[in-house]
Amino acid sequence: MKRIIALGATAAVLSGCSGAPVERETATTTTSNPAQAAPVRPTEAKNIVLRGNSTGALPRPYRTVEELAAAPEVTMAIRGVVTEALGMYVDHVAVTVLTVRVQGGRDASLVGKTVTVARPGGVVRLRDAVQDALGKQGGPTYSEQELREGWADITFNGMRQSAVGDQVGLFMKANPPGNKTAGIQADYVLVDSVYGLFRRVGTSYVRDAEARQDIDMSAVAVSTLDGLIDRHP
Repeated sequence: MKRIIALGATAAVLSGCSGAPVERETATTTTSNPAQAAPVRPTEAKNIVLRGNSTGALPRPYRTVEELAAAPEVTMAIRGVVTEALGMYVDHVAVTVLTVRVQGGRDASLVGKTVTVARPGGVVRLRDAVQDALGKQGGPTYSEQELREGWADITFNGMRQSAVGDQVGLFMKANPPGNKTAGIQADYVLVDSVYGLFRRVGTSYVRDAEARQDIDMSAVAVSTLDGLIDRHP
């Protein structure tokens, strides 16, 4: 039985498909193995053989950060620093579970503690990402060494991979039970998929995902976003 991984997008389309040739460094394929692949820290992935991007529709894009912050589905908002980023490949989806040390947010009791949040996209083992396409006519071919040591860097909607040390602002909701059953052990998932994650750069927060016409991608002043995050609903 195929499970649906709920990470804020209604569907995902990979930039490569399992039945067609794929170019290394440009496209990715999927695996038919529903089990959770072993998590991996991006810093361990030294030999990136495959790079790809997947895209997905958002159930309800929030045009402004003010609309996102006020959305009823946002049950938690925090700001803090990423202390760990673990990539995994689960049911055809690359996922990263971030551990964030909380510096502020809607629940003051979390300050100084860590929470985990799952976001789409991640650096995963090559053999997991291409398993479904191996051996098929016209499919990709890799050496045994590449399959043993190689990695795939799969982004979602063009979103930069998160890194340890990132200062972030996150709008979240509880991680659905189905995700946990599939192996994604996190406290929360993002609201609005990757567009619910903001990264601090200087005196502003930015969204590192690809631009959309239905979302205002302008940088947000630190004081503005921090205020929206800390505001109690």
